[in-house]
Amino acid sequence: TTSNEASDGEDVFTGVPSSYEDMYRSFLFLIALFIAGDILCRRVLRIVPPLLGQLLLGVLAGPEGFDLIPNPSFWILLGNFGLALSLLQSGLQTDLDLLLLVGPSCGLISLIGTVLPIGIGVGVGLALG
Repeated sequence: TTSNEASDGEDVFTGVPSSYEDMYRSFLFLIALFIAGDILCRRVLRIVPPLLGQLLLGVLAGPEGFDLIPNPSFWILLGNFGLALSLLQSGLQTDLDLLLLVGPSCGLISLIGTVLPIGIGVGVGLALG
């Protein structure tokens, strides 16, 4: 193969095997998941936001659920990209004045909430040998 081509039909930039059929099936699956999650939350449950229904259906359809996802390696790549975008969006929506106001108390609570369970776990582990 040349430097611009990958072996076994893999995309050069992502390393994920893909064809137009794979992209079409993945796009249809995404649209179906989006609509089904929206219908589940808005029509059936009526309480929770549609994003929760979409996440729930994604878990059920994923490899840990019914394993219905076409081309799973593509979804892993897309999931990592979505996670990065979610972190970026939450960072852009941070209110710095509010963060400075509640920062010290929240920092202390976070520190205690992290150190205390680890300390208890280590203590129980040492006690049990």
